[in-house]
Amino acid sequence: MQLIEVSAIGVRAAIVRMTSPAAKLVWLIFPMIHLGESAYYEQVEQKMAECDLVLAEGVDSRIVSALTSSYRLAANSARGVVAQRSEPRAIDHMTVQQSDISGTEFDAAWRKMPIGLRLGIPLLAPLYGLWLRYVANPDDWQPKLQTDDLPSNEEVLLEGQEPAFFELVMHQRNEHLFHQILAVQERWGELGKVVGVAWGAKHIGAVVHYLSDPWNYIARSGEWVTVFDYTK
Repeated sequence: MQLIEVSAIGVRAAIVRMTSPAAKLVWLIFPMIHLGESAYYEQVEQKMAECDLVLAEGVDSRIVSALTSSYRLAANSARGVVAQRSEPRAIDHMTVQQSDISGTEFDAAWRKMPIGLRLGIPLLAPLYGLWLRYVANPDDWQPKLQTDDLPSNEEVLLEGQEPAFFELVMHQRNEHLFHQILAVQERWGELGKVVGVAWGAKHIGAVVHYLSDPWNYIARSGEWVTVFDYTK
């Protein structure tokens, strides 16, 4: 399943509606890109208005703030690039629930990382952000946004080189999200509610498979929203 599409006309994200014959609860899946045009985030927020609850990512940690500084530094309104809001805006009946691991839990795991990673990544992140803002062309980085529900060969190889890093930033956080999804499914499974999952696109494939396995959820429909428009 294609979640983020990169083509000659732009970058698009698929908002996926998942339903199950065994449950009334509907899941609306938002594979998020952390940099995009303002119109992209506006469309996502409009679609989120359908949700009664949105499970959002975000770790309250200084270390994570350093790791994600590249997004904030890369944002450049003059070039039409803005950073994703730290938390979806709760509107009307919609509730936003943080579904990520705690900052304390993340920091404890981070301290067990190889020292090269612990020192190198926080130093490189802001440099990468400045490179994106002042030097890079879209062709230098946006093709890498392409995302399917299964990891690419390149991602598998990269994880093999740094397993501890991926265990924390991907798998450990995914497991915490799965517990939140399970709790919602047990509480609301027989109710006609809509629950959104707004996490980074690289996490969403695991979410789709998690919903499919025990509860027989399938992607009933998808709506494409434009992250970057190359036709302007």
